[in-house]
Amino acid sequence: MALPPDACSLIVQYVSDSNSTLVSLCTVSKQFKAAAERSLYHTLQLKGHALTVRVCELLARTPRLSVLVVALSIYAQEDDSDDTSSEDSSDASEAYWNALAGALRRTIRLRFLSFYFGGGGQMEKASILDDCTFQLRAFHCDLAWDEHLQSFLATQSRLSDLYLADFQSLAITPSVTTSTFLPKLPRSTRLSCQDVFYAQQARGKAY
Repeated sequence: MALPPDACSLIVQYVSDSNSTLVSLCTVSKQFKAAAERSLYHTLQLKGHALTVRVCELLARTPRLSVLVVALSIYAQEDDSDDTSSEDSSDASEAYWNALAGALRRTIRLRFLSFYFGGGGQMEKASILDDCTFQLRAFHCDLAWDEHLQSFLATQSRLSDLYLADFQSLAITPSVTTSTFLPKLPRSTRLSCQDVFYAQQARGKAY
């Protein structure tokens, strides 16, 4: 006899800290599979190029899974120093960025997005955000400021927490001003910038 959906959800919640157990539950029944997949894909932290490409390609070709993703964090490198993908993130292959762009276009229910591409300098890869339809609540962005990032932020009307590592529009692109996108953000949005000067420019007040 099949268990009620609520019972399956409670069991999945109890073992949600164990990904291996959740994967095993996916093979038990359709009910367990649905509940376990919701838990597995709700929050993803992808570290290393190889893992990121595999998961992003899966999300891009499997809408059933991509719509489950609510929080996504992307790290350029593995924490393990022996990782074969320890090359600087700026040398990432086009396959990496194409896979990431494809996944982002499919994760239509994404609410929390973080890019951690440290190591000095920001990458001009904000084009991966083109054609994304999700509405974020929080966005941590280590990508370089450019027209793609500007256009993306102009679509985000529900942000409450925004971090920009490279908010230098006034210095780098004089034709771009904060007024082109900030008015479209909620007034309650908390904006943080790596450079306090630009944070002051953005909000028009002293810190």
